[in-house]
Amino acid sequence: MADKKKKLSDREIVSVLDQHLARADGRGATTRSQEREEVLKYYNGELPLPVGKRSKFNSNDIYDNVESTKAVILNAIHQGLSNICFTPEDDKDEVEARVATAYTDHVLNKLNPGSRILHDAMHDALLARNAVVKVWWEKITETEEFEISGTEDAVMLMMQEMQSGVSEQDKFKQRDEPLEIDPKTGQMSGKLYKDIDRSQVRIANIPAEEFIINPGAKCIQEATFIAHRSRRRISELVAQGYNEDKLEQARSASDDLSFNSERIARADAAGEDGTEENEDDQLVQVEECYVYLNVDGKGEKRWQVTKVGDYILEKQVADTVRFVSYCALPVSHTFWGNNYAARLIPTQNVNSTIMRSLVDQTVFSSIPRYMVAKGGLKNPAELTDLRFGGMVNVDNLNAVGLLPQPTINPYVMTTLELMATKAESISGVSRTAMGINQNVVGKQNSGALLDQVTSASQQKMTLSAKWLAEFIAELKLAIYDLALRYEKKEVIVEVAGSYVPVSPEKWRERRQVTAELHLSPEHRQAEAQKLVATFTMFSQDPALASMFGPAQKRLFAAKYLSLMGLPNVDKVLLPVEQAAKPGPDANLQLQMKLIEAQQQANMAQVQIGQMKAQATLRQAQLTAEVKALKGEQDFALRKAEIELKAMTEERKSAELDHSMQMEEANLELARDAQDVNAIIKLTSGS
Repeated sequence: MADKKKKLSDREIVSVLDQHLARADGRGATTRSQEREEVLKYYNGELPLPVGKRSKFNSNDIYDNVESTKAVILNAIHQGLSNICFTPEDDKDEVEARVATAYTDHVLNKLNPGSRILHDAMHDALLARNAVVKVWWEKITETEEFEISGTEDAVMLMMQEMQSGVSEQDKFKQRDEPLEIDPKTGQMSGKLYKDIDRSQVRIANIPAEEFIINPGAKCIQEATFIAHRSRRRISELVAQGYNEDKLEQARSASDDLSFNSERIARADAAGEDGTEENEDDQLVQVEECYVYLNVDGKGEKRWQVTKVGDYILEKQVADTVRFVSYCALPVSHTFWGNNYAARLIPTQNVNSTIMRSLVDQTVFSSIPRYMVAKGGLKNPAELTDLRFGGMVNVDNLNAVGLLPQPTINPYVMTTLELMATKAESISGVSRTAMGINQNVVGKQNSGALLDQVTSASQQKMTLSAKWLAEFIAELKLAIYDLALRYEKKEVIVEVAGSYVPVSPEKWRERRQVTAELHLSPEHRQAEAQKLVATFTMFSQDPALASMFGPAQKRLFAAKYLSLMGLPNVDKVLLPVEQAAKPGPDANLQLQMKLIEAQQQANMAQVQIGQMKAQATLRQAQLTAEVKALKGEQDFALRKAEIELKAMTEERKSAELDHSMQMEEANLELARDAQDVNAIIKLTSGS
C-alpha cells in the first residue's frame, strides 16, 4: 500500500503523467483522430475518391450543411438575438450583475476576438464532436520610456511631479543608467522607465488533436486527467527563465504533433506544408497537465504540471480548470458527443456517385463510343478526331455504328430527392433554410409563409443553439472568475451606453448566468408577443394588478425591449426609484373631479344669486344717493348764485367807496396845491 504522506519526486510525477497520457492516447483517441481527419477531407471535397478516369465530381453535402448551421446560429448571436447575462442574486445586486455582464462582454469581444472564437468553436463542434476553448490569465508587462532634461532643480521638481499621486507600480523608475550632467552647462539629462501592467484574460480555441482527457470522463469538471499538448519555441521558454540545455535534451523526446495527420490535413487544405520547424528557432512539445496527485505528501489535490519530455517546467496546485467545452450533439454519460458531419458522409457518398454517373452519361451522350467492323475503316484515327467538318473514310456504310448506351435510370432523380430529405432529417438544415428549395421560394408564397416554413425547419438546430448559449455562459463565468482572482487594476467598460470604471477585485463570487438564444427574428417576436399578452393579463386582472407593481412592469418592459433589439434598457426606462410615483386610480380620480366640479357649479349658482341681490340693493342705494346728491347740488347752486350776487353787490359798493375816496384825495391835493402857490407868491413879493 502506497504511503499517503510520501512526497513525489519529479521523476515519479513524470512517470505518472506519461501513464495517463498513454491511456488517453489509446484506441478510442486513435479512432476519433482518424474520424476527424476523414471528416475534414469530406468537408473540403476531397472524398469520396473518384473511380478510374471518369468524373471526379464530389457533392458538398457536409460543407453546405455545416456552413448553413453555423450561419443560422452564429448570425443569431451577432445580430443581438442572444441574452446571456449574470443573474442578480438579490434586489441590490441588479446594477452589479449588469456591470459584470458588460465586463465579460468587453473581455470576450474587445480584448479577445470573440466572433472568431465562437465561429471556430462552432466549427470544431460540428466536425470534431467537441470544441474546447482555453481561458487563462496572461501576465503582460510593457515598459514605457520617458526622457528628461534641464537644470538639477528643474529635473528634481519634474520627477517629484511625475511620482506624486500615482501607485507604486505606476511610478517611473531609473535603471542602471544614471542621469548625466553636462560639466559645461550643468544641465542634467537621462531616461526614466515605467512598467505598465497589461495583464488580461486570454481566450483561445484548442485544436482537437491537442486536447487530452481521461477515458470515461463525462465532463471537464469531473475528469481525473486533462492535458493540453502544444508546440512552443525554445527561445520563448528560455526567455521565461527555463534551462536551455534541458529543453534541448527534452526536444529529442517523442513529438506527437510534428507529424500529426489531422494537423497536416488541415494545413494542406489551407495551402500550407504543415511544418513549423526553423533552424534558428526550434520547437518543442509542451504538455500542460491537470491531474490529481499527492505531490507534497498532504493528500491528493488537483495539480497543474507543465513538462517538456522528462523536464518539468512548472508545478502548482491548480486553482481552477482552464478549459470550457461545447458539444453540438451530446451523448449521455460521456464527454465526446456525436459527430455531426460524420453522419452526413453516407449521404455525400451516394450523391457523389449518382452525380458522377449523370455527368458520365452526359459526356457519353455528347461523345459516344462506336462499333467498327474489322477492316471497315481505312484510317481508324479519323474516327477519334473530333474536328468540325472532319471526314471518315469507310469501306462499307454498315461498318460503323454507335455503341448502345444505357439510359438514365428513372429512379435516379427520386433517389437524389430521397437523399436530400435524408440529409435534412440528419442535419436539421432544410433546403428552405439554405434558400435552394424552388418549390417553396416563389412569387406565389408570401414572406410570412416563408418565415414560418424556415422557422419550422430550424427546430432541430434549436437544441444545438441552446448548448452554444450554455457554452457562452460557462465561458463568461470563467472570465469572471479569473478577473475576480487576478484583475487588480481599474477597467473602463461600457454599461448601458455610458463608460464607467470597474474594479473586479471588489466583486462577489457568482455562479448563476441566464442563457437564452433565439435563432431567428420570428422566434424573438413570438417571445415578445407572449410577454405582451402576459403583461396585459396581469394589468387588467384586479386580483393580480395589486401584485404587479412598477418593478415587475419595468422587468417586463426591459425584457420586451431586449427581444426587440434594444438591449440598452437604461437609455429608455428610468430606474424604479427615480420614476415619478403613480397617482390614484384614473377612474376614481375622474369621478372625484366630476363631483368637485358639480359642487363648484352649485356654489357658483348660490354666489350668483347673492351677487344679484347685492347688485339690486346697491342699485337702489345708488339711486337714492344720486337723488340726494342732485338735491344737494341744486341747493349748492342756488347758494352759490346768492353768494355770487352778494359778492357782486359788495364789489360794486367797494368800487363806489373807492371812487369817492379818490375824488376826496384829488380834492385834497388841489387844496394843497393852491396853498403852495399862495405861499410862493407871498415870498416872491416880499
